[in-house]
Amino acid sequence: MDAVEVRNEFGTIRISDQVIAALARRVCLGISGIQAMDDSFSHGLPSVIAGDEAEGVRVNIKNNCAYIDVFIVVKYGIRVPSLALEVQEKVREDIFASTGAVVQGVNINVQNIDFQ
Repeated sequence: MDAVEVRNEFGTIRISDQVIAALARRVCLGISGIQAMDDSFSHGLPSVIAGDEAEGVRVNIKNNCAYIDVFIVVKYGIRVPSLALEVQEKVREDIFASTGAVVQGVNINVQNIDFQ
């Protein structure tokens, strides 16, 4: 399990990649236009974080920064570029506000469109 380290005058806080993934998933599911998170990508990737709370999210930690991949299902009729930008901004802001961890990149992977 990888972790981001946040240092302050009292010591070091280690935030696991699974915590970051769970936060990113929560943010994504709270955005209008996202129908679901898609975990079908996980079958071929060894670095996927297990657990329902992190479904549809992959986190890599490099140089004490988080790089996040989210895999989403978008509702039909939503403008994908605008939605993707909103997801990127909100995930970065929420994770930094909640943990102090720096998110260097948020990659959006639209896995499907829900036509219902």
